[in-house]
Amino acid sequence: MSHSDIHGVIVLVRNGDRYEHYQDSVTYEATYAASTPLGAVQSHGLGAYLRSLYFHDTSPRIQDVNAELVDLAKIHVLVNSGEESTSVFNSATALLQGLFPPSVKHRTTLANDSSIVAPLQGYQYIPVETAEPANDRSLESWTDCPAFQQHVKNVLSSTKFKEAKREAESFYKAVESYIPVRPVNLDNAVFDYMSSQFIHNQTFAYSLPPTFMQQARGWADFRENAVFFDEQITGIGYSTP
Repeated sequence: MSHSDIHGVIVLVRNGDRYEHYQDSVTYEATYAASTPLGAVQSHGLGAYLRSLYFHDTSPRIQDVNAELVDLAKIHVLVNSGEESTSVFNSATALLQGLFPPSVKHRTTLANDSSIVAPLQGYQYIPVETAEPANDRSLESWTDCPAFQQHVKNVLSSTKFKEAKREAESFYKAVESYIPVRPVNLDNAVFDYMSSQFIHNQTFAYSLPPTFMQQARGWADFRENAVFFDEQITGIGYSTP
């Protein structure tokens, strides 16, 4: 692939590691979610990977993009500003640090001939645009959507979901004592809480029986796949990201 083959790249990115937050099982309204140093490292690493993929001398370069000094006319970053906004915003910032790391060439020469390098050895400040759910549904199309909420209710009351809920009941009863702060059932899935505790709480991680995390992830995947799916390609399940 030659340098001229790539005219632009669109990257869809989730946030890095964050502390647990709770989402309503029907409206998906969520509580505050703070990012973690681990999340920053993950996002920075992704930015560095993208840099190696598209900006390295031996890689297929994006056409007309300066690999060392960011050209703000060549990059646009849209960040979700919903309930997870802090962790998402911080993840975007860390990714951009890895994509365009500090450079001593990020400097300016003043009229008195003195040369000034940006702080932090040439840190590059890259603005991001936020998508506010109240007026921009592009990243959270389900926000305050009665049709989507009805869709979720239909899924949770469906025969298929009720059968899965009965099958999962023994697992959720077994894990209930480890989750004192959340309703424990397939409606809520509780994987987010368990995942955060498993990463950051040593007591929880060491006491949780083997396979519990895998089972929690499996049931959470089932639930989200059921909600964000529709029998009709024009249905609301297909219309949500």
